[in-house]
Amino acid sequence: MRQFAARAYELEGGPRAAGDLAIAAQLVVSGSSSKCLNHVSVCTGDSPLCSAAGRGDALQIQLLLDARCAVDMPNSLGDMPLSVAAACGHADCAALLINYSADLWAQSGPFHERPLVSACRHGHVQVLELLWQQSASSTPPVLAGCVDAMSPDALWWEKSGDAAQCLLAAGRRGHVEVLRRLCDLMDVTPGAAPQGVRVLRDAVDKEGRNILFVAAMNGFGEVIKFVCQTLAENHLLCCLHATDLRGRTPLMVGAERGHVSVVDYLSASGGQELLVRTTETHWNCMLKAAQFGHLSVVRLLAERGGPQLLFQTDLRGWSCLHLAAFWGQTEVVEFLLERGGSKLCCLHNVSGNTALWGAVTKGHLSIVERLCDTGGPQVLGDVPALRRAFANACANGFDDAALAVQSRFKEQLIQPDSEQNLLVTG
Repeated sequence: MRQFAARAYELEGGPRAAGDLAIAAQLVVSGSSSKCLNHVSVCTGDSPLCSAAGRGDALQIQLLLDARCAVDMPNSLGDMPLSVAAACGHADCAALLINYSADLWAQSGPFHERPLVSACRHGHVQVLELLWQQSASSTPPVLAGCVDAMSPDALWWEKSGDAAQCLLAAGRRGHVEVLRRLCDLMDVTPGAAPQGVRVLRDAVDKEGRNILFVAAMNGFGEVIKFVCQTLAENHLLCCLHATDLRGRTPLMVGAERGHVSVVDYLSASGGQELLVRTTETHWNCMLKAAQFGHLSVVRLLAERGGPQLLFQTDLRGWSCLHLAAFWGQTEVVEFLLERGGSKLCCLHNVSGNTALWGAVTKGHLSIVERLCDTGGPQVLGDVPALRRAFANACANGFDDAALAVQSRFKEQLIQPDSEQNLLVTG
């Protein structure tokens, strides 16, 4: 029966005929070919060794490797068995694969990352320690032949590319225990050796995002707290003010995503200078939070940043109130008017428009009424532009927003050469 199953497995295309990847271990004793043992299933996309590594079946791995199954045979996604074992947290399987000369430095899978990075991404401290120890005692193939000519510091720095990726992978997933163990392994403490500190401070991904940025983006306040407590003040300030390729700081992206705990810790650590920091187009953390309607973040930033942050504008002259009114963030508008009053309400952008223009254009009736009540006639701003906003509002079915303004400021909106308001009738 076993010989029949082995023959079916080899002739009919692998797991579909045999019925189960686990049968590969049974086929070993019947002298199955290497093609059978290394076959990648059309149904599941797994090779027998990757499947065993994912399940944590060390006995089956031993049987397959003894039968000369390829130790680095990838599955259909490009993941090698060692990366699969690392991602699933099976330290015993990883150790067994390493004993059979699995490649520690191979980049595999959809993320093109090494097994050490996979372990950090999925939060497996025990596998991290095993792979770190093995990597420390080996040399990447790219450095083969160059080691003797390199100083210890230079060699450490060349091999720290993995450390940087590990830090970012753990920070992106919020694995504080992995970060803590990585910092222990790199001796990252205030006043410690500079190599590990530089890696934690300078590690960035291809978008220029550092560890504080990826943690802020995903709302992991505990990661940010750990990094802020670990780095000395001068290194921490570098991290806090570092920007991605779009010019955003970690505080900006935390405010944009509405993560209150992140904004609280970053703003307290960076002070006023970080709060008023802007991109090349003069966007800041307050503008981001107001646009997306994160009231708790806006309230916190207003308390920390004061009037200077409240009245900052982008290159178009749009304030946080302009953005909140345009995008219909009613609660944010209410709060901003309480803090900024008529002065913020009547603030003009470079086109001469106040926040009322955006609210009318988008037909946000409750915001229009609130702005009119707070700002008085001065809230009209550039009247010809406002008339055009009336026309757009009526064309889009927002007559009530236009009529709300007309009923309050009819005299100011009359055309100079006419006794009637030509834009809204009825």
